[in-house]
Amino acid sequence: GPVAVMLEPRATARLFAALAEHFDYGSFDGGDFFLQPDGEPLHMHVHMVDDGTLTGGLRSHSFDDRGIRPVPLTLLREGHVAGRFLDLPMAQRLDLTPTGHEFEGVVGPTNLLLKSGTRSMNAHMAERGGTVVMLADLPPHLRLDSATGDVSAVVNGVVYKDNVATGGVRNVRLTGNLKTVLRQVEAIASDTDRVEHVDAPGLLVHGFTLGG
Repeated sequence: GPVAVMLEPRATARLFAALAEHFDYGSFDGGDFFLQPDGEPLHMHVHMVDDGTLTGGLRSHSFDDRGIRPVPLTLLREGHVAGRFLDLPMAQRLDLTPTGHEFEGVVGPTNLLLKSGTRSMNAHMAERGGTVVMLADLPPHLRLDSATGDVSAVVNGVVYKDNVATGGVRNVRLTGNLKTVLRQVEAIASDTDRVEHVDAPGLLVHGFTLGG
């Protein structure tokens, strides 16, 4: 049933990596992406930046395949959609500057950086009490319905009660809607990790269901 979920940095990174794949101009222009600039915002502390110039970043580059220098973009600011990827043809049509995100004919994210908090996952868990399922990871290719925001994945996790590990869940299905989940962020932790092209913190959220 419904559970509070603590996503460790690797799991948070998987979630936002899947989300960022849809921040191209076409997703917003067609109106078929579940997040829209004029739509209801996510939690005010959800903040995501794309930076193709990040030192040591997995996807850092001087130019994209069109010879465009990457432009650091704030994709989500205080829960609101704030940026989008623009390839050269679309930028010319709109009389805007391309963002340098086109590779092999596909426009997509480079290095993603998420806002972290000031307290550790353990501190948040100890303070809140109750039951929390901690997920260390999510599948690398998370199934995300870009039109609705629905996500589904088979996961393994540890069950904590009052910050004490009491058991585990194995090969159970996690389902939820990202619009709902990312509006119900209870805490963003100071624990961070770089997972492939994403710098992500631990994230305590509501809105997920486990079962099946």
